[in-house]
Amino acid sequence: MTEQAKLNQDGADPAPAGAGEAPQRPPKKAKTPTDRIAQREAERNAAAASVAATLPADRAALLDVAKECVELYNEAVLNRADFAALIIGERYDAVVWKLNGGTYFGCNGGDESAGSVIARHCQATPGEVPLWGQRGEFIVTVKDIRCWVKYGGGLGSVLSCHFEFNAVDLDGPFISETGYRSHFCAPMRGKTVDAAATEIFADFLNKQRRYLDPDYQDRRAEDVLPQWLQSLPQPPRRKPALRDPETLPVPDGFVLVDVVLTSRQAFIVRKWAEAARVKITAATREAKKSPAASAAVEAPRDSQAKDDDAEGDDADPDPAAPQPGQRWRIVSVHHPCFNRDIGKVIVITKTNHAMRSVFAHDDRPVTYRKNRNGRMVTSYDPRCVETIYGWDSLERV
Repeated sequence: MTEQAKLNQDGADPAPAGAGEAPQRPPKKAKTPTDRIAQREAERNAAAASVAATLPADRAALLDVAKECVELYNEAVLNRADFAALIIGERYDAVVWKLNGGTYFGCNGGDESAGSVIARHCQATPGEVPLWGQRGEFIVTVKDIRCWVKYGGGLGSVLSCHFEFNAVDLDGPFISETGYRSHFCAPMRGKTVDAAATEIFADFLNKQRRYLDPDYQDRRAEDVLPQWLQSLPQPPRRKPALRDPETLPVPDGFVLVDVVLTSRQAFIVRKWAEAARVKITAATREAKKSPAASAAVEAPRDSQAKDDDAEGDDADPDPAAPQPGQRWRIVSVHHPCFNRDIGKVIVITKTNHAMRSVFAHDDRPVTYRKNRNGRMVTSYDPRCVETIYGWDSLERV
């Protein structure tokens, strides 16, 4: 039977000439991460534009709307109204978008950007507890430990709250050895900002209770405190760390004097000491900036050397020992995996005569790079990475 007869028998129409399979659609192009980011930005800008159409065009009126949004956002957080907080956050973002010229690009790029201007306009008075979504700084006290809290609040994002905990009394315990702790979190519904800060600080204090490291205490003692913090009924205790006078570093041009004076003389000498302390700190910082160029500091000597001094011998116990500021070369290593370090030149920063070892960093220059804001920042500083080496594995350059 022919093909046409079979088709007639089955009652089917013959296929038209040249007919084939149905045309296939070309495969859809997969979106790249750049495409997804662009799509999200377009959707965000479209949402901001629709809300901004209901906002005033005047700059002062926009700032007032932003401040009103902060007050409403705080009420929404306290009342646990999550949806209302989300809507208010979108309105606040639309104010930033409109004040920034109809874009989010660069809205927080500097002190004069739209986001920074609005945040300053809405910020709380220093010393008073801020609202949720409002910048501010205040004091909390837990177990007689005072903490200077800086709060930077945002609206709408998941981790929009940033707490900075700073030590007020440097001679007391704190939650870190540095006197500072940073913490990000979401708004705590039903609680005020100071109640949330107190709860977070108390939790840190229960987990780790530390005294400040002497070096960090000295550094914090030099910070200039705001006027509201200095005028507290109980002034902050910001004295440097207590040290043994014999171990205090005394730069060239200064002399450490231990005397007993009358109260009148001591009052005058204390003024001289405070003025000298600022100069000593500046001189010490300059010496630390270029350890390779600074003069070698006399290394501590052991008890046998002190006995020799008592007998009139002032010679160093090991004159050939590496001294801080000197450049040495690595000639041997303790394991084959470190063979690549042989021949590397290092700069000595600290000498341990008892262990016959040194702390040193690579003899390399500091490198810099330009960040996305166009500012030159440090890319690599070899002085920040120190390693311990034995004397026997080094030779003088």
